[in-house]
Amino acid sequence: MSAPAAAIPSSAAAPAAPPARWRVWLLGAGQRTPVAPAAAAIGPVAVAAAAGMMLALGEGSLWPAALTPPFVLAAHVLVDRVRAFHLPGLIANLLGLAAAALAVTELTSGEIEARLLFGAHLLVYLTWIISLQRKTFKVCWSLVALAVLQVAVASVLTAGVQFGLGLVVFLALTLWALANLSARWPDADRLRASGRTPPRPRTASVVRAGRVGADSVGGSGRTVAAVGAVALAVGLAAFLLMPRMWLSRRPPMDPSRSAGISAAYTGFSGEVRLGALGEILESRELAFEVEVERPRKGLSLETNDVEAVFGAEEPLFRGRALDRYVNGRWSDSLGARTNWEPVPRQPPASATVTAVERYRLRPLGDEVLIHVGAAAAVVFPERLEDRAQRRSLDGLLLRPRSLSNSAEVEYVVFAAEPSPDRTEATRRQGRGRNVRPRRGTRDAPPPPAEVRRAERSGPQTRLRGPFREAYLQRPGDLPAVTAAAEAALAGADADDLNRLRTAERLTSFLRDSGRFGYSLDLSVQDPTIDAVEDFLANKRVGHCEYFATALALMLRDRGIPSRIVTGFKGGDLNGATRRFEVQQRHAHAWVEGYVDGRWTTFDPTPAAARQESVAASGPRFARLAAVVNGVEAVWAEYVVRMSLDRQRTAFGQPLANAWNRFRKAAEGWILGGSDEGGGPRFDGRAGAVAAAVLLALAGLGWAGRGLFARRWRVRRERRARESAVRFWRRFVRLAARRGVVQDRAETPSEFAARATAAWAEWLDGDLAGLPASAAADFYAVRFGAAALPADRVAQLAAALDRLEERSRTRE
Repeated sequence: MSAPAAAIPSSAAAPAAPPARWRVWLLGAGQRTPVAPAAAAIGPVAVAAAAGMMLALGEGSLWPAALTPPFVLAAHVLVDRVRAFHLPGLIANLLGLAAAALAVTELTSGEIEARLLFGAHLLVYLTWIISLQRKTFKVCWSLVALAVLQVAVASVLTAGVQFGLGLVVFLALTLWALANLSARWPDADRLRASGRTPPRPRTASVVRAGRVGADSVGGSGRTVAAVGAVALAVGLAAFLLMPRMWLSRRPPMDPSRSAGISAAYTGFSGEVRLGALGEILESRELAFEVEVERPRKGLSLETNDVEAVFGAEEPLFRGRALDRYVNGRWSDSLGARTNWEPVPRQPPASATVTAVERYRLRPLGDEVLIHVGAAAAVVFPERLEDRAQRRSLDGLLLRPRSLSNSAEVEYVVFAAEPSPDRTEATRRQGRGRNVRPRRGTRDAPPPPAEVRRAERSGPQTRLRGPFREAYLQRPGDLPAVTAAAEAALAGADADDLNRLRTAERLTSFLRDSGRFGYSLDLSVQDPTIDAVEDFLANKRVGHCEYFATALALMLRDRGIPSRIVTGFKGGDLNGATRRFEVQQRHAHAWVEGYVDGRWTTFDPTPAAARQESVAASGPRFARLAAVVNGVEAVWAEYVVRMSLDRQRTAFGQPLANAWNRFRKAAEGWILGGSDEGGGPRFDGRAGAVAAAVLLALAGLGWAGRGLFARRWRVRRERRARESAVRFWRRFVRLAARRGVVQDRAETPSEFAARATAAWAEWLDGDLAGLPASAAADFYAVRFGAAALPADRVAQLAAALDRLEERSRTRE
């Protein structure tokens, strides 16, 4: 019945030294901690691998963070599973110094981002070194700490929705790893006392300081899930409802920064080389999103299709206008900041607004602002004090100097397009001239051709000498351009060839004659001649830049000033967000010719062939891509750009209004009717808010019920065990009164045997085995994690009562 003495160590016994296999040091210096089993080490290893993937995602580079997952997993197999080798502490220290020296070299670049990445790369190198060491519990905790620091750095480098989803997975994985690690942490006191390796734990809680837990591993998993769900719910509520008081407006760094941006978007810089758009036209990276309203016509993308809102199936989004062509390169000879004026920040009168365009522009590596209509005002919702700039000669819109070219920008363009005749009359009246209306403009409606031309033309302007010469510039002799222009105009009546019809015939020759084809092939057949000459004379296939260049030079050959415009054409309407999404593959170039005092748009690129090419480069699963883009839009709208004003508009005011409606409806319901006398009424929105609140509370209660129920059960079992152990204390007190006092070095079984021998003369009958059975029950409760049944506790109490009564009769 009695337990062996070695099972219950004496409190006075000297602790035995831990075995050699437990003596592992962290980086060669630190407190000795036991080696974690492989089942416990896999959690921190998985957390470190996830952190490396998130850091690589934020940094946008494979070196070095992307190597962390395979490295730490391979190290786990070799060090913790196979136990082939492990890194000694001295070598780990030397490698740590080498890693620090390698990371410090990145500081020589002098860039702010490089300084931040210096610390991130040092964390990666230390993770690699620690993963090669034997996994003590402290090493495991160090891996988790390094992983958290890497994720913190990644949050500064990126703000994409992929990082948000990865962060949720990382938090869940970290919770599981820490719970698993804590569950398998051994009792150091018992290890030192017994000198033996403890068996593999079968419960989620361990014995510490004399307290025993009996929770199952499955229960631990449910606890982790409940705690994680409650933490996410509380964190989400705090994020949405806590006022956003930003200390800085500086946006997160973007992985497509610096030279990578300008290389990807060379079509929107001040200089363009023929063929530069070829790589962009195969990219599905999002360039910008736009929401458009036509207040005069009552049209918007919320309720109408693209063609009804934009007036075309593939709208043109204007970027830059380039005028100088030399050796296959277009450039802006006017300069980025010449002839510019600040754009008004106040929207024009509602009666004159023809369109409201809300853009979210991704980094282009350029200061240009994309737009469709003539900008009468530009507003930056997040920076109301900033003002865009516009070049009066070609309508180029530039972002304020305070906004970085590599930063995402959100702005609203208010377009106002007065009639061309009225604009010209206003301009001339401003010069003090008397203007007589043109024939057919007031007394009779203009012909349909004039209406179509006005839709693709700007207001009348006067092109003065220096600028006219710039738009007529030609790079020497281009025989293929002249020959193509003559072929396009061959057979036409010279009397009917005005400037407009000449431009239209040249455009149709390139687009509709069938002599030229659309292709993204960038090969060159004759590198000794100009690229446009090679296109017209040899290749006869190319993309939009070649067609636009050929038309612009053909117009100049006929004395018509021209310029090419780079921007975007077309896009995809996201059915979930109702935003028009334009990707890099929609990049386009077209021509503007100065005809009859107006800049008129001409697009010589074969439309059908271009549409097929754009569609072929699109995503295979369009619906899935639309859903992903919708999730990214929601993430950007309500997470990345969440400001105090937007928070108040999106959550605060609607919740306040819904609460007021709910309160009034509840008062009317309680009072039994409404003011109209129509019986109790309940507002639908208020009811929805109330239902959502109740469901959220119910969900939190369901998620937390396991946690609180377990805590209550554990507390109740602990109290039951404490009450059950009281019988042994009572037995010890009874023995002391009879002269049998327990020594400090005496185990309960030894004390029970001595008490039985001392009371042998009067301890008979059913009380003869009481000391031994009490000691056995004490072992089971105190060290065996057992809970005595209530009837057994009652039997022991009754036996102790009889023992106390008999001892009194003996006195």
